[in-house]
Amino acid sequence: MIVIGDGPERPELERVIAQNGWSGRIELLGWKTQDEVAEFMRNADALVQPSIRELGAGVVIEAMACGLPCVVTDYGGPATLIDADRGIKLPVAPHNELRTSFGEALARLAGDDDTMASLGDAARRHAQTFYTWERKADSLIRVYEWALGRGSKPNFFSEVAATRQAS
Repeated sequence: MIVIGDGPERPELERVIAQNGWSGRIELLGWKTQDEVAEFMRNADALVQPSIRELGAGVVIEAMACGLPCVVTDYGGPATLIDADRGIKLPVAPHNELRTSFGEALARLAGDDDTMASLGDAARRHAQTFYTWERKADSLIRVYEWALGRGSKPNFFSEVAATRQAS
């Protein structure tokens, strides 16, 4: 497992990794450039986003665009992107429970290549349908048209739901 990023929890992660004898299985790479992160994503099997402090969802959208199934906490922006057809969303819980639920979810994924592939394919289709630059520009134009009184108020959430039901 590769962990990209850095922050105040790194010393505790290093301690837990060493204490459990996981040094050969988990590598903490620290901060990486955007290009480096993109390369890692293109070669990854899944994205794990357990944070409840990361309310933005950019990294989840990028992972989905790379065809990665995502395992996220059911909180904030990442939770709005993940449904059962394209990832795993785990309920917010105390730290120990959340750690256990993430471990169990990752073990299930690791043991089921077909599920990993179908979740990743659905994630990629969702990202390509709703989060390309062209699609975002079209959505922004629709908002401006509505604000100028030249169209109806867009409801992007219902459009996502309608697309989900159609597939």
